Amino acid sequence: MNGLKEIAERIYKKLDELAVVDWSLKEDVKREMRRQIKRILRASGYSRDKIESTTLKIIDLAKARFVR
Repeated sequence: MNGLKEIAERIYKKLDELAVVDWSLKEDVKREMRRQIKRILRASGYSRDKIESTTLKIIDLAKARFVR
């Protein structure tokens, strides 16, 4: 598995790219964010049984961080 810091940086960069104005209200943007997070986690060898719950937690954190 890649280092957690590297994984976090990749996820942050991707979410920053996707976070448009009022993104938290747009289902298509949230869907793409979830898809990208899962893709990064899978590529990093993250445990398959934890990907869904981790993705939801990351989206919740993003709602607080990427307010636009």
